[in-house]
Amino acid sequence: MGWTIARRLLVESRLVRVIALSRKGRVTQLIWYVDPHLRLKQFRWKYAPPWIVGVNPVGTQNHALRDHLARWAFIVDAQSPTWIRKLLWRVAVPAGAWSREMTRRHADSWSRVWERPSSVSRDAEWTAETRSLLTEMGCDPAAPLVLLAVRDRLYYERLRESDGPTRPGEEVDVDTQVRNPDIAMYLQACRYLRELGCSVVRMGVDQTPLSQEWDGVAVDYATHHRSETGDLLLARHASFLLNGATGVWSLTSLFNRAQISTNTYNPFIGSGRFNRDIFSPQLRQLADSRLQTFREMAETAREYSYESNLRRDGVTLVKNSSQEILELVQEMLARLDGTFRETEEDTRRRARFEKIRVLSTGIWERGNIGTAFLRRYEHLLD
Repeated sequence: MGWTIARRLLVESRLVRVIALSRKGRVTQLIWYVDPHLRLKQFRWKYAPPWIVGVNPVGTQNHALRDHLARWAFIVDAQSPTWIRKLLWRVAVPAGAWSREMTRRHADSWSRVWERPSSVSRDAEWTAETRSLLTEMGCDPAAPLVLLAVRDRLYYERLRESDGPTRPGEEVDVDTQVRNPDIAMYLQACRYLRELGCSVVRMGVDQTPLSQEWDGVAVDYATHHRSETGDLLLARHASFLLNGATGVWSLTSLFNRAQISTNTYNPFIGSGRFNRDIFSPQLRQLADSRLQTFREMAETAREYSYESNLRRDGVTLVKNSSQEILELVQEMLARLDGTFRETEEDTRRRARFEKIRVLSTGIWERGNIGTAFLRRYEHLLD
């Protein structure tokens, strides 16, 4: 009871936020829970306290990121004395509770948090380091940079083999690997980007090396050049991220970079934090060979992101095709250069989709479903 009262006093005082972070120790979780509160500090509210404490019971995969965020928030984790960590953990408020509180009090303002400038400064000294890294990888520092990240089986195998103190989470299980996209489906879009003069860099940790067909198309930074600081430098420098259901989106969103979220497996979650972001979900083919409608997808959420459930009900995942991914890239380029235009039919179609989407989304989701994707699957709006 005493700890509950202490926790409540912290919430009501609005002098400090002590936030309980994830036991997974992931980069995604660290950014997901801390970054929103750093952004909220930019609002001139009496509800925006100046001091943020993030209590993490474990370490993090990227110490450079941890140290970077620690410039604006006091991070208490495995590097801190055990007694301090345990004490603050008892009074820390779950991160989601702060989000719900801000939504209840300031719904309109909270919905605009992600349109604010980035919560972290863009240090001038990073520019030289970024140029050096790009040059080392054989990329033109002056060329537009596109990051590629695709969910990979090897990464999850390494996590399952790890004996660290983190709690892996259900997404590490073998049962969830059916969600993984095929990186070969991204080759056509990346070749298109290269023809336009963009540099393409493959991100990630513990990834399966790219095959020879990727030579001259994408630099395999994840396999040959990866460093903790390099992750931040590339995320800051990128024009946008082409993401295949990975947590790399959190790094690029930290610097307000646009993203294409392909093959989202919890249908309309993970669609993007900004209005310019676009996404396309994995579809589900039922036992009778028809595709689930968007409404059915919203109702079943991530139930069909597990191989055991797919086998049980005879459902097959239909992942994004090469053409669909290429169309998303073309739309993103048009959005970024200001030439993107919707027809009246596109606008009506999108409005119908948004009425369905709200059944399976949250306050974080700001991205738009791909325009060509929605045209192709308009019949799933019924």
